[in-house]
Amino acid sequence: MQKSEPCKLCFNFKRIRKKEVYQAFLEIYAHGGIELNNQELISFLARHTNLGSEASITTLFYRYKQHVHV
Repeated sequence: MQKSEPCKLCFNFKRIRKKEVYQAFLEIYAHGGIELNNQELISFLARHTNLGSEASITTLFYRYKQHVHV
C-alpha cells in the first residue's frame, strides 16, 4: 500500500504573484496570527504549498520580511 501525498494548498500563479502570497502570509504573521516561528513557518510552506523548496522560500521570506518590518 502506497503512502498518500499530504494535502497541499496550491496557488494559481497565473492569477497571483508569489510576492503577493508571501505578503499575505507575512502580514498575518506580523499581527501574531500565525503561531509558528520563522523556521517552522518556512518548513510548513515548503511541505504544504507549491511556493517552492525550503531554500527558495527562506530566501524570499527574509527578502519580503524586510519590507513588512516583522
